[in-house]
Amino acid sequence: LIRVVPLYWACTTLMVASILSAKQLINNNVLDPVHLIASYLFIPWPRANGEIFPVFSLGWTLNYEIIFYIVFAIALSMSRRSGLIFAFLAFSALVAGHMAAPESWWFLHYVGDWIIFEFLIGIALAAIFLNTDRRISPLVAVAFMVVGVLLAVIFYQTGSYTFMPRLVTGGIPAAFIFIGAVFVDFTPKNRVARWLEVGGDASYALYLVHAFTANIVAIIGGRLGLPSLV
Repeated sequence: LIRVVPLYWACTTLMVASILSAKQLINNNVLDPVHLIASYLFIPWPRANGEIFPVFSLGWTLNYEIIFYIVFAIALSMSRRSGLIFAFLAFSALVAGHMAAPESWWFLHYVGDWIIFEFLIGIALAAIFLNTDRRISPLVAVAFMVVGVLLAVIFYQTGSYTFMPRLVTGGIPAAFIFIGAVFVDFTPKNRVARWLEVGGDASYALYLVHAFTANIVAIIGGRLGLPSLV
């Protein structure tokens, strides 16, 4: 909560201020009190147009993260075996509910999306990393990352994400890239490595503010008469 909440609340507040001060520049510029409160509390709630996104759109990923944190926190109160079983059953129950529920049950359809199984992939990879000393060579690591990137490009270019679960089109490529980056038996100690580490530490902040930065650049570019890249 200390890491995630303050910056997200700050960005949400900045988004609200942007809507109030420059509504004509914002696509989704309708402020509803219930939706606003739900956005601050990480509760999925539909916008005026029916789309289930918070006021600050990028927060949709955090809605799923909070579900994971709650489940994982409960699992930590158990033995490791019981906790892992509980996490697996909890996420499986949500996905099963998603598949069985009628379309009108939008909340269950949202929280039970296949994307939450990606958390189980992360748990599995973390368990393997922490419980084994086996690492892969830099060459094998690069191969894993190349395969991951190629799979992501293929799934995207073929439109596979429109008919296949995100678990497949996004989760599997991400897992390959993660294995290549983390399981490699290579830890350089140089300036480049230190900057890469700083970039990793800043990734959450960069994720939240990049939309503001891109829009500001687009507005300035438009005022200067520069061609749009979008």
